[in-house]
Amino acid sequence: ERREMTCVFTDVAGFTTLCENLPADKLITLLNRYLGGASNVVVDHGGTIDKFIGDAVVAHFGAPTPMDDHALQALKCAEKLDIFAEQFRQKNAHLGLGVTRIGVHSGIATVGNFGGRARFDYTAMGDTVNTAARLESSNKRYGTRIGVSQATAEMAGAVAGSGERLPLLQTIGQVNLKGKSKPVTVYTINTDAEEEFVWAYEAAFSLIDVDLEKARTALAELFRNNPNDPLVKWHLDRLKDGGTGTI
Repeated sequence: ERREMTCVFTDVAGFTTLCENLPADKLITLLNRYLGGASNVVVDHGGTIDKFIGDAVVAHFGAPTPMDDHALQALKCAEKLDIFAEQFRQKNAHLGLGVTRIGVHSGIATVGNFGGRARFDYTAMGDTVNTAARLESSNKRYGTRIGVSQATAEMAGAVAGSGERLPLLQTIGQVNLKGKSKPVTVYTINTDAEEEFVWAYEAAFSLIDVDLEKARTALAELFRNNPNDPLVKWHLDRLKDGGTGTI
């Protein structure tokens, strides 16, 4: 059936290399601990684990059980997944474990049992699923760990209760994703930053389409105080190289 839902994709950077360097018993222990912890976060937010693809986790919110707040729960889940994954990575830094990248997108997907006589499983297919995967991959370019589509952000905001805390979104920009005819407005959840910084970043970002010189000045000031924020550096470098606009 066709179902409105939110899809979450995760992937661990550099895991193939890690697989080649670790003994099998240590790899299995590490991967099971990671996947177990990530799965608990998904289930705690009402999501369903679709499948594991190596170290990658594919999860759905809104299927098979309908959820009115699927986008909101997926957004909160992505924030908690990032916190869990970063803590797990730091505890296992001596093994060379990479960052976990996450993609979140909401829309209509076709869900049901797919397969044949030998094997089938319940899964989702369609543009919503593909876009979540593209958002996960797009983090590589910007140095972020989470990519959230505007569709998810708007749906989550629409169902959030009065006074309810929402993850603080930091705008990446309008991104040309593979397979999409129009740019998609994408945000990240910056779990490393304070609210004041994100608001200052948003003010600087909003200047890009208004006054490039002021935007460069504002971003340069942010960079001096926050040199490790990937988006500040990415946009500042882009504007210094003659880039314009937010696409």
